[in-house]
Amino acid sequence: IMRAATGQLVREFTAPAGIGAERPADGRRPGSVYRVQFHPDGELIAGAESGVLYLWDTKSGALLHRLEGHTRTVYAFDVHPSGQLLAAADIGGTIRLWTLPDGRPAGVSQVHSNAVYQVLFSPYGSLMSSCDSQGMVRLWSVTPDEIPAVRPYTELSGHLSAVWPGSFRPDGLQFAAASSDVAHLWGTAQGQSQHAMRGHGRRVTSVS
Repeated sequence: IMRAATGQLVREFTAPAGIGAERPADGRRPGSVYRVQFHPDGELIAGAESGVLYLWDTKSGALLHRLEGHTRTVYAFDVHPSGQLLAAADIGGTIRLWTLPDGRPAGVSQVHSNAVYQVLFSPYGSLMSSCDSQGMVRLWSVTPDEIPAVRPYTELSGHLSAVWPGSFRPDGLQFAAASSDVAHLWGTAQGQSQHAMRGHGRRVTSVS
């Protein structure tokens, strides 16, 4: 962690020796971190290449939880706006859930047959999106209560190649995602396509 104003290093996080150092069954080299995200309470979550996610306390630097279950590389995860639920997806198409802050497994689903590059909760937390390497975009209905659940809601069609970036409108009524040289905009209530925005000469890497 670094201070934004000065660039000063505040704290560095490293998994204890022997934790997360296992070489996965497919021979991949563990250790690379592809994404980090702050929990709303100020705890830091990091996803590791080995498929293990870690939750650290940002004040003490203590490792709070080691979240296991994925056996493939994890590129995508997100924390529910309530701070009570974490969703993570791997390159095998598996999406796993954990409750927070206790790190308890809360469910697993594999509706994608390809690598999932993004999972994202809507601003109010009632929906979650997942986007994969073959252009499939799904919306999920979310209930992050005492018994959390993420259920299939609708599939958003239009993309034919890998979808990396996606974004909900602040009120959650629309979702945008991009692949190759086109960005699509859908209404989330019925999953209907509203616009296909073309004109980029190369891959679109961000939407907001």
